[in-house]
Amino acid sequence: MVYILSQSYKRKYWVVFERTNKLHWWNKLINEYQHCYLLTEILGGIIKINPTLGGIVLEEYCCNITTLLDNLEYLDIIEVNVYDRNLTVPKFRGIKTCVSIIKDFLGINDLFVITPYQLRRKLNGKRI
Repeated sequence: MVYILSQSYKRKYWVVFERTNKLHWWNKLINEYQHCYLLTEILGGIIKINPTLGGIVLEEYCCNITTLLDNLEYLDIIEVNVYDRNLTVPKFRGIKTCVSIIKDFLGINDLFVITPYQLRRKLNGKRI
């Protein structure tokens, strides 16, 4: 089966920000938001794209997004629509953190967004 993407193609992501008990290098900078991951709807279910130190963990949920969000513990969540014209090749290839991987999915090429707190401010349209 071949899917042809039109100019109006978009994917909806939910960027979830949370606290973790893991030690990260940016904990000394920003204590409020320590980790972030993505949720997206695919084929009637939800896929969780969770960047970790060992790679990307994909988890599948067979429920709708509101049911899943009611059961998750998170600090903040931002809904983002990504259109095919926004997707670009990342300009910076370096250390891959949860933020840099999410920026790749969302098509954000801002070198100065390196912490979950800065990513949250960027998605909310505030100065970093």
